[in-house]
Amino acid sequence: MSSADDSKHKQSATSTTTWLTLAAAVISDQREANTSTWSDASADDLLSVLKSFGAEDAPGPVTLDPCDGGTPADISNKIREVLVAEIDDDQAQMFARRFVSVSTLLMADGSEIDSMQATGTKATVDVNALLRLALHRRAVQILSASDDRGPKALRIRALVDFVWSQSLVLGKSAEERSGYPSLIELVKSKADTKKEEIDDNNNTTSSDEKSALRYEEFAPGFRHATITGQTSDFGPTHINVLRISPGCARMQCVDARTLQNNATGTLGCTDLVQLAKQSGALAAISGGFFLYSEPDIEPPSKRTDPVGLLVTEGKVVNPPVYRRAALMQDKESGEFSIHRVGMEGMVVRIHVGREANGRDGAGGSGTINDASPPFLQFQVGKEGVRYVTRADAKMVSLEVGEVAISIVGNRVIRTAARPMPNNSSIANETSPWYAAEGIAVPLAGFVVASRKWYPNFLDFGPLEDLNEWACAGNDGAELVTYHVTTTNTDDTSDGDGSIKSAISIWHTKLAGTHAAMAGGPILLAPDHDADDALELESEDFRGSAPPVTFSQDETFDRNLLPRMGAGTTKNGEIVMVAIDGRNLDQALGLTLQGTANLLEAFGCVKAMNLDGGSSKRMVIRHKAHGHKVVCLSTTEIKAASTQRKSPGNGDGAENGGGSDEVDVEAVEVVKEDMEEHSKTKKTKTEANVDTSTNSNGAVRTATKLPEPSRPVHSAILFLPPE
Repeated sequence: MSSADDSKHKQSATSTTTWLTLAAAVISDQREANTSTWSDASADDLLSVLKSFGAEDAPGPVTLDPCDGGTPADISNKIREVLVAEIDDDQAQMFARRFVSVSTLLMADGSEIDSMQATGTKATVDVNALLRLALHRRAVQILSASDDRGPKALRIRALVDFVWSQSLVLGKSAEERSGYPSLIELVKSKADTKKEEIDDNNNTTSSDEKSALRYEEFAPGFRHATITGQTSDFGPTHINVLRISPGCARMQCVDARTLQNNATGTLGCTDLVQLAKQSGALAAISGGFFLYSEPDIEPPSKRTDPVGLLVTEGKVVNPPVYRRAALMQDKESGEFSIHRVGMEGMVVRIHVGREANGRDGAGGSGTINDASPPFLQFQVGKEGVRYVTRADAKMVSLEVGEVAISIVGNRVIRTAARPMPNNSSIANETSPWYAAEGIAVPLAGFVVASRKWYPNFLDFGPLEDLNEWACAGNDGAELVTYHVTTTNTDDTSDGDGSIKSAISIWHTKLAGTHAAMAGGPILLAPDHDADDALELESEDFRGSAPPVTFSQDETFDRNLLPRMGAGTTKNGEIVMVAIDGRNLDQALGLTLQGTANLLEAFGCVKAMNLDGGSSKRMVIRHKAHGHKVVCLSTTEIKAASTQRKSPGNGDGAENGGGSDEVDVEAVEVVKEDMEEHSKTKKTKTEANVDTSTNSNGAVRTATKLPEPSRPVHSAILFLPPE
């Protein structure tokens, strides 16, 4: 908008006027102009995006200039400064780089901060200029000390991805989008199509757009295809599809951090290509969610720990803390299935490791028995045992006479209790286990509590002794083990903690499972199925449960992101899709709903989401090139002018599509008054930004962004059947 028009808006501003209300007024002007670019729907969509990550609360300068609240370099430095309190510096730098890249690429025409120009009494609005305004203002708002809506690192990451993904979707007019097929039409197309395009000189040209699916069978029962092309609903797409016929694969789900790397001789094989090679896998994909950017990761948890169920060779390596979708394979039949898996009905044993104070326990469920070594055993959801995760609360308040145990994986991290009044047989309220205020719920674990355990712990001995022994980890021994049963351990029930049905479907399935990996949410489910699709809250994506970008999604599933999805068909085939994103020219990514529709188009009747984003990987054993990554890397923000690709060489490079190196260079040109923010002719910021002055006196910023190789922490391997 011109300075005069901007001043007009300022002069009419009241105490409730914000940059958001100014932007809304400009959008309203454009809507009234009734141009072909703007429809009521597109105007509403843009305003909805501007309101994300803060709603009507829109602090900051009451102008339409994004840089009034800070230049890209200023905000990038602030991102690093603030986020290192929550995450490590490598992540903070990566998020700062993404911010600068998106701000740069939203620059209209590369010549001005604003391309909003006065046209009589109305204004012509450039969508990207308003998106850039929101990117800057919302980033500063999130970084402010007064904003307490959630973890700042996760919100900055989500904001940048969201604004970036919406830039092309909202920047295209209905007429422009109508020239392309929808994603589903592209998938279902069975023949090559001719497409007419208008070049910069208004000349009509024709080009071949190959949209037919051509599968390559690279191993018996293993087929791979790549879908590319422009779509009307999701912009450019780049999707790899892997299909495996029934009986042709044995699935193995692993924590890659715990495996030996045969190439280096070190512990941890997080290069998916190397992992697939040494395991003899015909194909491999990245697995489920893990702790990464959460600000409150506390020992014994650490970054990259798995979140959710992991079954390896029939053993429950990590319990289904959150009730979420899991991809499973039955040991006997080899059948693949997807079920929502939780702790209900799981038998938990806490091995206390010593005699119960010289007395025999009563044995059985819910007691410390007289086995050697003794253990406390209970079944989750029965016998009045309360089960609490971070989806429910961060702190559990205890009732009088209640004992609580905090567990992460196979470790007890704390025990606590509130004693009965005037009970002289145990220590008083000064004991270290006394918990009048309650007990904290671990991020990737849970708290169980019961009044029935109170006398049993008295038999065992002082709780502070148990607490000290349990938290020490007994020299790395597995203090907590998880057991699947197809029968109830105790038919008694006391109401609140009882299981509503004897044994759920998932529990019966899990009893015969030799491999399983959790993700979520369920994307597709038949009408008669017990699992509802896209019900995030029912899968414990709520509260502060990780990943918070799902539990506290501020975009309401409008964010286009790199995704990994898996589904099963009526005939038992398993289908996996690796959906690329963060690339303006090749792939923006999909929403969860879009991923569901895609898998349905491939014939899936049930489907689920796995971890996506930077973690997404798909590897196949190519007949000619050996094991190679087939998807694009999605760590950095990219556009045509910022990406150099090299042909695939099959050498195991993790920068997807076979590319062994990607140089990302975002070029930003800003107007002369930005020199007030940068006094030197050439500086280098901590965000790896080089700034120099061009012939017109404007500041030109070139950001060299080498793209790192991102490891996988959990993986799903598909081996030949035994």
